[in-house]
Amino acid sequence: MTRAIRAMPACTSGITAGEWPFVGRDGEARAMAATLTRRMGAVLAAPTGAGRSRLVAEALGGRRGVVRIVATASAGAVPLGAFRPLFPRMSGPLNEQLGRMADALTGRDALTLCVDDAHLLDEASAALLHQVTLRCAGRSRTATVAVTLRSGAPSPDAVTALWKDGLLDRIDVAPLGAAAVRDLLEAVLGDQLERCAAHRLHDLTRGNMVLLRRLVHEEVVAGRLRPAAGVWQWFGGPKVSPLLAELVDAYLGPVPSGVRSVAELIAVDGVADLPALERIAGQGAVEQAESSGIVEITDGDGAAGLTLPLYGELLRARAGRARALRRRAAVLSIAAPAGDDDELRALCSAGMLDRAAEIAERETGPAEPTHAALVDIRRGLVALERGAVRTAARRLRDATAVLAVHGGNPAGWSGDEVALLLVRAAGALGDPSGVAAVPRSGLRMQRQLALAWAAAAAGAVSEAVAIANRAAVLARAAGDRWGEVDALHTAVRFGSAAGAERLDELAGELDGPRAASAAAHAAALAAGDGTALSAVSAAAERWGALLIAADASAQAAVAHHHRGDRTAAIAAAGRAAELAERCEGAVTPALRDAAHPLPLTSREREIVMLASAGLSNKKIAERLVVSVRTVEGHLYRACTKLHVSTRGALVDVLNEYQQA
Repeated sequence: MTRAIRAMPACTSGITAGEWPFVGRDGEARAMAATLTRRMGAVLAAPTGAGRSRLVAEALGGRRGVVRIVATASAGAVPLGAFRPLFPRMSGPLNEQLGRMADALTGRDALTLCVDDAHLLDEASAALLHQVTLRCAGRSRTATVAVTLRSGAPSPDAVTALWKDGLLDRIDVAPLGAAAVRDLLEAVLGDQLERCAAHRLHDLTRGNMVLLRRLVHEEVVAGRLRPAAGVWQWFGGPKVSPLLAELVDAYLGPVPSGVRSVAELIAVDGVADLPALERIAGQGAVEQAESSGIVEITDGDGAAGLTLPLYGELLRARAGRARALRRRAAVLSIAAPAGDDDELRALCSAGMLDRAAEIAERETGPAEPTHAALVDIRRGLVALERGAVRTAARRLRDATAVLAVHGGNPAGWSGDEVALLLVRAAGALGDPSGVAAVPRSGLRMQRQLALAWAAAAAGAVSEAVAIANRAAVLARAAGDRWGEVDALHTAVRFGSAAGAERLDELAGELDGPRAASAAAHAAALAAGDGTALSAVSAAAERWGALLIAADASAQAAVAHHHRGDRTAAIAAAGRAAELAERCEGAVTPALRDAAHPLPLTSREREIVMLASAGLSNKKIAERLVVSVRTVEGHLYRACTKLHVSTRGALVDVLNEYQQA
């Protein structure tokens, strides 16, 4: 095992040594700390493995002189057993010992008493804790009592009285949720974790930190959880080691044979239908399995599942590989509903985004990487259309990485098509680097649109407009009217209204808000009408396309500025900024112009931006298909307008405006 650990990437060293970062519990820690400051103490109740002790330690911060008591089952068999390590030589009648221990603890100038797992305290230790708390109640500024216990576990009456009698506040903490687990694991792994892998790790362990840490450690050491295509991915199912099995058994405690039989029917044989489960195992056994907390029954469809899916992996391992493979084959035979993705594409093209989102939210099928990629593609597309560009980029990046490794063509989505959507999302974030991922053949119209967004992100806006118009020509030749609308509207958003007449024709032929919005957008831009552009923005927001709304509002700000209406320009620019924030920090040509109104023409600004990206005059000329002398002339005029004398100073001014 040592050799395997040394072979792991350096960024995974935190998995095998030291504490994991404190992620996902900041709110609970602040609440606990506030309670400890406001009151003399608190009781923190959480499930096993939820990190009770760590949370209390974070809440206590760097307090000195903390007296920590850890209750255990073995110490609970001895009167005052939990406190014996503090008073090893104390003897005499039990009541006298209890009184002297209470005197010793409360006689300190400042007391911070922390008792972990108080549900395991013996009755005498619980009475001592209660007595110490009572004595300290009048000196809350110098005494603090922090108690942890396991949710749902029976506790001694004296412990229960701590919060029932109002001596201490009780704070209930749930296991880490799926999003928090993903954030935590990405902090540990040092890079993005593929969504399906993150959810599988959370679902298997239900956020139990003890099980999660051990499982992740073993899967990384075994090389099944590893970076691939720039994203951490999980290959194959978990292998339950003897140590992990011991942890699962300890977490669940003794499982009666009848309950275990029900769990095996669910985990190994795939019987999830409640009536069928009751016919096979008996109604009493199923009810016992549910009441024991091993099995859960969902309210909606009455399906049965395991509360800790990792226990299912353990049962399958113990049952033998052949039965597990039969179960796996049955699960993999589930297919996604036919026709959903064609409808999804059509709805997105027409701008019917609420209905598209309903389809994207359906998550049927096996919990396998390729199916998770399909879910990411659907939701990534809808997020892109809505303007949630960072969410879209993340989902599409996950899907691209999975398809690059596992292959496949889920529901007709090719890897190239998804990669092109990812380039568009990256371009909307102002990142042109995705252009390297654009495939060199196939999907001609989509390829041109992706290249247009990449060019716009690089600052070559006139080039982006030309490419978008080429995409429109390709779409029209192929009879793809919605593709033509998309391409022409993209050019409008980049500042060109050349396709206004054709968009007006298409709006008369196509249903849905997208075509009409694109036509109105082009007409308003052609007229330089800021009020009409603001109306386009409001309409786009109503049908859910926030980034289109942001672009239209940004163009309205520029139009008002050109007409000298400073008040209207400021209002439109403010609205554009607010919409851009809702679009997760999108950076488009229109938003750049509205946010940083330099006294430059569009061509001057474009050339200055390319220069700031490090391109030489010759490279700029080649990219924009102009002469070097033309580039030099535009740079000279830009320097004059901005009162600088060198190319470097010009770039500095542009950077200052963009960072303002």
